[in-house]
Amino acid sequence: MILRAPLLLCLLLRLGSTEPRVVDLRQDPNVAVFESGVEGENFKLLDLDGDRLLIGARNAVYNVSLHTFRGDDAWNVLWPPADAVHKDCRMKGKSENECQNFIRVLSRDTRGGVLVCGTNAFLPWCKVFEDGPQGEDLREVLTFEAKGLSPFDPNHNSTFFRDGDMLYTGTVADFAGGDALIHRRNVSREHDLGVRTEQADDKFLNKPQFVGAMKHKEHVMMWFAEEAVECDNCGPTIYSRVARVCANDLGNHPSYPNQWTTFAKARLNCSIPGDFPFYFDRLQSISALVPARPRTPASNLVYAVFTSSLSGVSQSAVCAFDISQIWAVFATSNYLTQDRAGDPWKVTKVSKSAPRAHECEFAAANLSDAQLKTARSNMLMERPVGNFFAEPVSVQRGPEQMTQVVVEAQAPALDGRFYDILYVGSDRGNVLKIVNLARAGAPGRLISHQVLSMRVASVPIRRLLLVEEATKLVTVTETRVFRTLVAFCNASYSCAECVALRDPHCAFDLQRKQCDVVSVSRISDRERFVQSVDSGDDSRCQGQAHVENKMLMDQPGRTPKLLRATHFASQEWSDPKNTSTQVTTLLASGAAGTVPPPTVPERLLAEAGLRGVPIIVVGLGVGVLALLIGVFLGICFTYRMYVLSSEKKSLSSSYYKPPSTVLTVSSSGSAPPTTPPAIPSNEKPINAYETGPLPPPAYAEGTLGRGGLSPSALYSKQTYL
Repeated sequence: MILRAPLLLCLLLRLGSTEPRVVDLRQDPNVAVFESGVEGENFKLLDLDGDRLLIGARNAVYNVSLHTFRGDDAWNVLWPPADAVHKDCRMKGKSENECQNFIRVLSRDTRGGVLVCGTNAFLPWCKVFEDGPQGEDLREVLTFEAKGLSPFDPNHNSTFFRDGDMLYTGTVADFAGGDALIHRRNVSREHDLGVRTEQADDKFLNKPQFVGAMKHKEHVMMWFAEEAVECDNCGPTIYSRVARVCANDLGNHPSYPNQWTTFAKARLNCSIPGDFPFYFDRLQSISALVPARPRTPASNLVYAVFTSSLSGVSQSAVCAFDISQIWAVFATSNYLTQDRAGDPWKVTKVSKSAPRAHECEFAAANLSDAQLKTARSNMLMERPVGNFFAEPVSVQRGPEQMTQVVVEAQAPALDGRFYDILYVGSDRGNVLKIVNLARAGAPGRLISHQVLSMRVASVPIRRLLLVEEATKLVTVTETRVFRTLVAFCNASYSCAECVALRDPHCAFDLQRKQCDVVSVSRISDRERFVQSVDSGDDSRCQGQAHVENKMLMDQPGRTPKLLRATHFASQEWSDPKNTSTQVTTLLASGAAGTVPPPTVPERLLAEAGLRGVPIIVVGLGVGVLALLIGVFLGICFTYRMYVLSSEKKSLSSSYYKPPSTVLTVSSSGSAPPTTPPAIPSNEKPINAYETGPLPPPAYAEGTLGRGGLSPSALYSKQTYL
């Protein structure tokens, strides 16, 4: 019994494990994969064009069918840098790989044209392509310099948002990468100066790493992380920001031509709450705007991935921000201002009813110089934008870091609620499927539940995109693009396992006895299916046989490999012919009505003489036994240490001499005197607290080192303890 206690304890821990299921898709034949075959490829951008996928890469834009997931050479855009441009780039000291054309802007317009901008060997350039007549190849219709639209260096993080003919970008506008800007340009014209942020002013942008951009009503928002300038005397510190400008800001004030007058920014607060909050300050990715359903407390949410900026701390998190709360900060917060460069930052209070110059109703041309100066100095909000749920939606601890996020908004479930389903990519090539419970109003204290982890690749994930009505997920790595399913219901073998997934896409069919992908809008008889997204309650599964999924038997190649064994399902049921309750384990059986062989838990309990005892009682017994063994070992260890310390003390006491004893060790080996010798009157005793020059050391023949004592002098010198 004692020998089997650790094994039973490990078994109980495994039965109670809540780790998400891991599905390995790396060798799955049903995962569609696109790769160009070009060495050193650099996939990064995606854009949808109907049923086709545009993929921005190095020296090319690939046009891939979503159905076949194969490229169409007739519609691909091949655009390497010109020989002269490439040669000039190499002469400037850049590597062969850097002196290529990395596509950084890729956008379709309503007229059927495609805007493509790239680094072009450190000479950014844009081209506009349109479909040829009668389905011919794409033809170039416009070309212009992309300074301020695409970065020079492919390693710089940049972002863009297109609104009609207006292209908003967050990037750098010089070769060295020091001139960061938020820029707007009309891309239907060959020449347009556009509007930008102040140049060479760290208060506007300080080494930003741009992540995403979007438009909401009359504002365009930029999301980025930068070095905080308002943090006095705290060294380099990273803060994440959301900045906004007005779409109607023409930048036409005569004192500041072609510059934003409505620019303002605020800090994003993604942290674990507490007396000493732990902040995730480095923004990595944002989702698209996730609208709420009518009559819900949240208006529009943006989910964002953050990592910790602390060295040696490997943690990442997903936080959510409400657009209405962001707007409230810009409308009511005080400002952080600085009179001159180098001065400490201070809080400038402003009345909530006072007009703010960075609002869209004020035209820049009508502002006075004093109003414009106030608007340009009061652009940093004092109050940060808080996390909508007061804490992160999900936290990833350990070496694996989250990198990307995409959201299926308000997916319906059988319980009548609507859940946001998050797909979060990592730097280990995994995609985590997470259900937001809090936004749906699910009972309980949990904010989210991780359904599963999909192993798509072994390298960092750079982009995610939901296609085909959110039934397929496109995953982008540096050299390959994958198309996978979003639900893996057929990997569950029983009703309890299906319900335990807590996946809005999956439900157990009581008639067909299998876990199926469900579409709530197409289900007429909801009582036929069992699903519990909010709590994983499998009470309706009682009496359901643990039958192997027929889909798995008929199509074994369609089921991905499970890296973690599924839990044993213990069901409690009542025989209608017998009022006594029996505890049995229902497992997959080859023939109907046959009794399955005893499983590992049953066999261990039977051999230990505990058959029929509830598993919780066994667990408590094992815990008490382990506690008693620990107490006994602790007493033995304490007693042993006490004995050793007593022996050591008695042994050391025989060599101890009082401080008045003088030990004399001479080369002749004579015994030390029993009484201390008298100090001669002409010698002054050594005082350790007295300062002053020490007498010069005696030099002797055969000394050790420079000015040291010889071995004989060292061992014959009297030493006082």
